[in-house]
Amino acid sequence: AMYGAFVLTGVVEEKSSRVVEVLLARVTPRHLLAGKILGIGVLGLAQVAAIVAGAAVALRLTDDGAIEIPEISLGLVALLLLWFVLGFAFYSTAYGALGALASRTEDAQSATGPLTAVLIGGYFFVFITVAGEGSDWIVRLATLLPLTAPMAVPMRAATGELPVWEGATAVVLMVIAIYGMIKLAGRMYSVAVLKTGAKVGIREALRATSDV
Repeated sequence: AMYGAFVLTGVVEEKSSRVVEVLLARVTPRHLLAGKILGIGVLGLAQVAAIVAGAAVALRLTDDGAIEIPEISLGLVALLLLWFVLGFAFYSTAYGALGALASRTEDAQSATGPLTAVLIGGYFFVFITVAGEGSDWIVRLATLLPLTAPMAVPMRAATGELPVWEGATAVVLMVIAIYGMIKLAGRMYSVAVLKTGAKVGIREALRATSDV
């Protein structure tokens, strides 16, 4: 959510300052959005890695045996990184597309309000069902649904309750969802990023993408 907001802010600032018009003279709208997402994603991974490394060093230096630290396998670490990347790719692409609908920074929050609500609602849904005593089918739904999979899969994997087939299926469905989001966001971004003045509505942008 935090790094997706960075993508959102960058898109809105470039649009409101008209810098995007200069950039689009050299690159296509889709490549511009993809470059922004990739750059911020690499920054996010670097910051997460720095936090993890700092925490690991601090625990080693201060461990006096009073705190039990669970062992974490390299496989689980790799899975966590994978789902950070997948979740970021999905949500940040959506943030970038919706950011293009706003002409000013003040309009950005309202433009992305529905997406933020979905993200927060998905987090609490996963916390209540997966971390709690949710029904098996609800837990499986949270695992396979791309909106909640980035939060549900790592949580289930960390507790050792994730079947291999569910984890593999969740990855495949997430990759398909990211591909669809990239295509939709690229069209929305292309349509809306050069429209200044009044805020472009989501329905207007979607109707325009159907004509592209």
